[in-house]
Amino acid sequence: CGASMRSNGYCCDVDNGDMGVWFRGDYYDKCPSATDNYRYVKNDGNDANNGLTPATAWRTMEHITNELTPGQTGLIMGGTWNEQTRWPDGSLKICENVAVTLYPSRSGTPGNPIIFKGHPDYGKPLIEAKGFDSPHPISVQCDIGNCIHRPACIFGDYVILDNFEITESYGGIRTVGTSTVFQDCLIHDTYKNVGSSGENLGGITFLYSPSYDSIIRGCEFHHVAGGSPAISVYRTKTLLIENNYIHDNAGGIQFKNGVSNGTVRWNTFKNIGSASISHSCSDTPGIDTGNSDIYENVVYSEGVDPPVDLMTGFYFTVNGYAGAYTACEGSDVHDLRVFNNVIFNKYGAGILFHNVLSDGSSDNYERTSLSNNIIMNAGTADNRENLAVFDPDYLVDFKSDYNIYFDTFETEVMMWRRYNSYTLNVFRTTVRPDLEQHSLQQNPLFVNPDGGDFRLRSGSPAIDAGTIVSGYHCPVSGDIDPTQTGCKLWYGSAPDIGAFEYNPGLPKDKLPPAKPKGLVLR
Repeated sequence: CGASMRSNGYCCDVDNGDMGVWFRGDYYDKCPSATDNYRYVKNDGNDANNGLTPATAWRTMEHITNELTPGQTGLIMGGTWNEQTRWPDGSLKICENVAVTLYPSRSGTPGNPIIFKGHPDYGKPLIEAKGFDSPHPISVQCDIGNCIHRPACIFGDYVILDNFEITESYGGIRTVGTSTVFQDCLIHDTYKNVGSSGENLGGITFLYSPSYDSIIRGCEFHHVAGGSPAISVYRTKTLLIENNYIHDNAGGIQFKNGVSNGTVRWNTFKNIGSASISHSCSDTPGIDTGNSDIYENVVYSEGVDPPVDLMTGFYFTVNGYAGAYTACEGSDVHDLRVFNNVIFNKYGAGILFHNVLSDGSSDNYERTSLSNNIIMNAGTADNRENLAVFDPDYLVDFKSDYNIYFDTFETEVMMWRRYNSYTLNVFRTTVRPDLEQHSLQQNPLFVNPDGGDFRLRSGSPAIDAGTIVSGYHCPVSGDIDPTQTGCKLWYGSAPDIGAFEYNPGLPKDKLPPAKPKGLVLR
């Protein structure tokens, strides 16, 4: 991977400049290893240059997006970019009826992606995607001299966007590509949608055509357009979303209309107005939906009594909110595993199953399981709903156990059949004796939940109280066999409940950091 490798997984081409250009080795199948694989662009460059060195950099995003071929990396040397780019034939690049700043003209290939990377020595390049006077339909919102367009569209395959900042644009990045990677991106303060539904204008949106094998990693999202989620996903298979920080936004991650084989892990959601993670079926019969894992995420709201718009933690629905997605009959959601998450201080339910079809004609949420989750202070002081499941008899082979439910306001922490609330003990003895038999109703003893630190304190009832999740946890305890790799280590007699495993043998100054965790820092 390049000319050298550091122990933390970064690789570097040391022959390309005094400091080199650093890449995460685990992000790419192949890091650029030769100087002629790089092309440079900067605000004071010149498109008549060869683009091979910083001194001979190109000038425009249009030029670099039209020139890069598989295996090449475009290094953007900081700056602000407001272009309405054109194809080589001179026509404007249009995406969802708007002009685009970063729109690659080609696809990469397996092992030879096309990479657009903000050069780490110059800070994140800023794409504002505004500032032109263009008539409709090229732009959707125009004041004099200030038209808003889309920052990036990725319709090709094997394209990587790395280390960008996007703001003041028409939504965020739209993609339909296969094996696309988005990492170390900051997307914030995009404009409210104009002439299109908000769900299509998320910070990163997978839309319409099927997409496969993509990654969103190490990004930060906040104040994304209007009521849009930070990440909105349609008809996508095998998507990895990890190590992202999503905060102060209307929505978090939305899986909608045929998403399968997804992994959502290690993300932090703070002050999300609606659902932090939602998952619904497809409106097109025959499209597979489900077989996804959601784990080690933290969802929380600041303040003892959060505002009423800080709603549900996880939201699962078949035929959707307000009657949407009525065609979901015959396109079932199946095999969801939700484990080792923390949901704290949400106005709505912690985990909510909504509008599960009750006519028995489909197996709704077949083989869904909830385990090792901590849900604390979900709802309001007058209406606590730590776990709400509607029409439960139609959840097929549904399992929920080894969770912690705790409420500092009242003792009723379970909700079943809409408005019937119960303590955990009453629920599992008189309502559903097949569920929650090993779950607890105790204070999990977080280190500092109001400050966003959801590690477990010594003496927490969550320690050694969980269950081994097949394919995720190591088969034996980490303090018995520390050489195990490729699985989640755990310590003691059983895995812990929650997003952080407590290691009693670790010195205090070596404890895992508080959330947000896992963000890629430069």
